[in-house]
Amino acid sequence: MVLLLSRLREYYSDRFSGVNTNPRLLASALAKITYGLSLDRNKENTAARSFFIADPVSAASEISALSSQYRDLDLSESELKDAMEWEKRNPLMRFAEIFRTHPLTYKRIMALKELEKELAR
Repeated sequence: MVLLLSRLREYYSDRFSGVNTNPRLLASALAKITYGLSLDRNKENTAARSFFIADPVSAASEISALSSQYRDLDLSESELKDAMEWEKRNPLMRFAEIFRTHPLTYKRIMALKELEKELAR
């Protein structure tokens, strides 16, 4: 129950931030933080590992197949879509979400996209 409430709090936090800033920029930053963690392999920052949403060391192996596409650290719309689709289709991620304090990133990004549409009306 506590983890569920924590995930709900993250949705409210994203919504509040999106309303007061720009949902698209917030979604972009969230995607870069989550899907771009292992991209800079030259920097080994083990002291700050616990501050990341995902572990950058284990993230390196998870996205090794996609890492060549992200050399510039700039996620294109298609690269973002590929990363979100991978997370969405992965049954292990859906199961692991039960034990996480944050919702899956693709769900947060989708909620921010809906907020952007809502604000545009």
